[in-house]
Amino acid sequence: MHSEAMSPSWRHSVSSIGLIFTAAGCGQSGTVPTGPPSQASVTVTASSPVVLLGSTLQLAVIVKDASGAVVTDPKVAFSSSSPPIAVVSAAGVVTGVSLGIATISATAEGLSGKLDVTVMVPYESGGSNYPFYSMGTELSNPTPANWYAPLNLRPVIGTYHLDSTTVQQQLATMYANGQRKVSLNLWYTDLGPLGPDVYGHEVNAHSGHLLPQHLTNLKSVLAAIQRTGFNEVILRFDTQWILDPSDPAWVDSSSKDPAWVDSSYNIVWSFVSSTIRQAEAAKENLDLLYDLDGEKGGLEVGQARAYTRRLWKDYLSQFPVENSFGFSIAGAAPSSTTIGADRLTSLIADFDAVGTRPNVYADDIYDNELEALASFYQALAAAHEQHKLVIFNEGYYNDSITAAAIKRARNELHMNIRFIMQWPWGRNTQPSGSFGCCFSVDYAAEYSAYRTP
Repeated sequence: MHSEAMSPSWRHSVSSIGLIFTAAGCGQSGTVPTGPPSQASVTVTASSPVVLLGSTLQLAVIVKDASGAVVTDPKVAFSSSSPPIAVVSAAGVVTGVSLGIATISATAEGLSGKLDVTVMVPYESGGSNYPFYSMGTELSNPTPANWYAPLNLRPVIGTYHLDSTTVQQQLATMYANGQRKVSLNLWYTDLGPLGPDVYGHEVNAHSGHLLPQHLTNLKSVLAAIQRTGFNEVILRFDTQWILDPSDPAWVDSSSKDPAWVDSSYNIVWSFVSSTIRQAEAAKENLDLLYDLDGEKGGLEVGQARAYTRRLWKDYLSQFPVENSFGFSIAGAAPSSTTIGADRLTSLIADFDAVGTRPNVYADDIYDNELEALASFYQALAAAHEQHKLVIFNEGYYNDSITAAAIKRARNELHMNIRFIMQWPWGRNTQPSGSFGCCFSVDYAAEYSAYRTP
């Protein structure tokens, strides 16, 4: 059973909205007063300790004299500890400039009051991972035979040309239900020069490029997504079988040096880089964000970490850092609440080995959401990245428990979560012992639980 209890590890990042600083509290004097204690104070408050990026927040200031009486129409001077993060006007209006925390000071009658203001990104409507437009008989009878039966599964990029009308209808439904972003999943492997174009969920990447039909499909899908009105696409690459760096074939028993299986890596890099170039040329007004290999972030299996370092370095040599978060991370599972946090720590170390961290981190979150979010935030803070953008690349389908956890993480930890991309798999719907463990619908049409976190 999935726990919904609040974890004791959950921590609030601020204890109150208004802070009162007396003269003694400011540390202006260490002497003991000879007369009655002064009641002079400056109190700074706001409706919230948070201002959204590019938005404003009005401060209120109460000044009291030595007798404790409120001073009417005091002359107040405002200042910000970090104008690159937040600026404050003479009228006490704070504007969020960049993500982070700034201390706003109000000085009057020789005293100062302070308020820490956190600048956060607005929450956006996300959308769905869209791996298939049909799963054929796999949902009702999940077996390996059905999974790999020719064209039983219909991966969007691999088979768009076989039923483009259904894809366009499904996109229209997703958009009408409040979704504004789409994740396209591109599982690929080397199926050989005579292998099938599509095998189950995978496309054949033997040539190091999308096959001509798949390239046409990608361009057509991007055009259909844009026509429908979506504003962003996440293109998620995902190596399979012999191209997967966690596969035993990648491990040289005599060495852990990343000069492993160059022939496999060369296919990966050629496939990823050429597909990105083609997607960029076809995107028109869409924002594109790339997951260079799904859930490979911080993975401690085989050559995965050496591979992610090399692929991140090669990516940065040709493409801008702002177009990719590097690698998504497998989040919590029923048996552990720290999988995502532990892998995040390893992934940041790999980014640092290359010399560049991304502008956003991407986690996949299932089960024990509150505990997982708290540990993920702690890992971010340990790396001084607690103000960086976070997206959830996967989560249960239209799930109110996950949505409530995201709301708490934003409100209480001030975690800069932009959006969540749900997976077409409902909580508590996993078919026991089945091959197709992680799907419960052909596509994720609904999104009502996630529209307002």
